[in-house]
Amino acid sequence: MAEVTMSGEPTLAIQRWAAWMPGRESAADWAQRPLQAAEAPIAYPDCRFVDAAQRRRLSPLARICLHLAQACAADAPAAKLVFASRHGEVNRTHLMLEDIAADSPVSPTVFGLSVHNAIAGTLSLLRRDESAATAVAAGERTLGYGLLEAALTAAEDPAQPVLLLFADLPLLPFYQGADDALDQPQGLALLLRAGAPRWSLRQDARARAPEGWPQPAWLAHGLAGGRTQLELNGWRLSREGA
Repeated sequence: MAEVTMSGEPTLAIQRWAAWMPGRESAADWAQRPLQAAEAPIAYPDCRFVDAAQRRRLSPLARICLHLAQACAADAPAAKLVFASRHGEVNRTHLMLEDIAADSPVSPTVFGLSVHNAIAGTLSLLRRDESAATAVAAGERTLGYGLLEAALTAAEDPAQPVLLLFADLPLLPFYQGADDALDQPQGLALLLRAGAPRWSLRQDARARAPEGWPQPAWLAHGLAGGRTQLELNGWRLSREGA
C-alpha cells in the first residue's frame, strides 16, 4: 500500500494507473513520444456508464475524471478519494459569473457543480461509495501534493485502497497568462493498494518535468515506459528496488 518509511519519505504502491489526453489513452499511446497538439474539436470521454440525464450535466473536466476512475477503480467498490486539480471548474465558475453580471438567472445545479470538490461528490454518488474524499489545489505543485495526500491517506488504513484523480483544462482567454503551459486537457488516475511497485516521494525544489511535458503526461509516460526515476515540479519519484 503506502506507508511512511523510517526516513520520513512517504511511499506509494501503484497497483493500477490510467491517463487521458486528446488522442492518447492506452499504455502503448503513453509509451510513445513526443506529445502532439490536440486537434479541434476535442472528443472528451463519453462516459456511457453514467445515466443519460446525469451525463448531460457533466463538464469536460468531470468526464475526464469519471472516465479515469472507471478505468482505474471499477472493481474497487470502496476507495478513499483524493481529487487534485490546479484550476478545477474555474471555467464553469467564470461563465456563471458572466451570467450574474448580465443579470441572467443562475441555475443552482450549475453553481453546485462549479465548486472545487463537486467532482469528488459526483463520483461518490455515482459509485455509491461513502469513503472519505479530499480535494487538493496547490498551484504548479498540485500533482505532487496530491500524491503526498494520497500516500498519507493510504498509510492511515492499509486495508482500503486510495484513488488519486488529477485533471485540468486549459483556461478561458480571460485568464491568459495565468497558466500558459496548460494548453491541452489532461487527466491521470492512480489506484494505490497493497502490493508493488512501490515509489518513494520526496520534495526537491530543483526537480522539474521535462519542457513540453505536462506533469501528469510525463508521469504516465514514465509509468508506461518503465522508468525508475521521475521528476515533477518540486517533487521526485523513485521506484524502490530499482
